[in-house]
Amino acid sequence: MFGRIFLVCVFIVLVFSIPRVSGQFFIFQNPLEGEMAPDFNLATLDNDSVNFFEYRNGKRAIVFFWAIWCPHCRTALRDLNLKQDMIKQRQIKIVLVDIGENRAKVEAYFKRNDINLNVFLDKESSVAELYSVSGIPSFYYVDANGIVATVGHDLLEDFESLF
Repeated sequence: MFGRIFLVCVFIVLVFSIPRVSGQFFIFQNPLEGEMAPDFNLATLDNDSVNFFEYRNGKRAIVFFWAIWCPHCRTALRDLNLKQDMIKQRQIKIVLVDIGENRAKVEAYFKRNDINLNVFLDKESSVAELYSVSGIPSFYYVDANGIVATVGHDLLEDFESLF
């Protein structure tokens, strides 16, 4: 008898606590969604200091935060490299932001893997912090007006619909 009452009480507690728990998942939404993407200046593999807004030049952009040590990032980077022509044809800029690694390490990885994209080097992780990056890989889809349309952890097949 006591066991049944206990189970009923546990069931009631679980049923009434589900709405509160599901509401907590909203904390994972990036605070930049719907906001202007922060501007930044970073050095690139080409040894230039590049401004994000000038580089984007009023076009849509996929800002990809990544690092070599991250296996999912390497997979996403390979996909971006393969799709770069199609993405560029659609007038979308690809902005790779490597977090916390030095130029020599990134250059060696790009040469070894035949990657033909330019990279912004965020050695101090200051831009990643500015963008509230909570994990990598992270994709920020920035529309032509500079607004962060959405943030995700994958390069989606229908990414154009996200802008």
